[in-house]
Amino acid sequence: MKARQIAILVLLAGCARRPPPTAVPAPAVEPGRGQVAYRFLLDPTSAELQLADQTEFVAPIPMAEFPLPRYPQTALDAKAGPAHVVVRILIGTDGRIADVRDSPREASSSGPFAGEFRDAVLRALRHWRFTPGRIEQVAGKDLDGNGQPAYREVVEYDLVPVFYDVRFDFETVGGEGRVKTSAAPP
Repeated sequence: MKARQIAILVLLAGCARRPPPTAVPAPAVEPGRGQVAYRFLLDPTSAELQLADQTEFVAPIPMAEFPLPRYPQTALDAKAGPAHVVVRILIGTDGRIADVRDSPREASSSGPFAGEFRDAVLRALRHWRFTPGRIEQVAGKDLDGNGQPAYREVVEYDLVPVFYDVRFDFETVGGEGRVKTSAAPP
């Protein structure tokens, strides 16, 4: 299968294989500062990624802790209500975020500070790094006669772009801005 066909399969299927964890603990908040967290959204309607025998999809892995968006100070000062930003990120073959769009799965909040919340998310996403997603051709021999390979050897691989939908929830609690999320590294 050519790399382009594989990439299309991966993009269409989303991130099949391993459902991601559902939450990331939020860091301690400085007084008067907003807090943000995120979560990756699993699409239960997406089809399981179908690959040929001896072929495996390896999902992108975070290379470090993700910096979170900062709660916008103008929204905090205005005592803005809760808001959420939901985006689809495309992780390129270099492990960087190659594109950010609105998620087709869920709409972001509207309101007077919607642009500021989205800008905070976009600034944070510029620093997110992953190992690239890849499709691996694997081989191995059955050395003990149990019908299963005794080892796994990657004989070839293709780097592929992968997308995730990520939700960022912004809220204020006791006058402090907080952001929760629906994302944990896959």
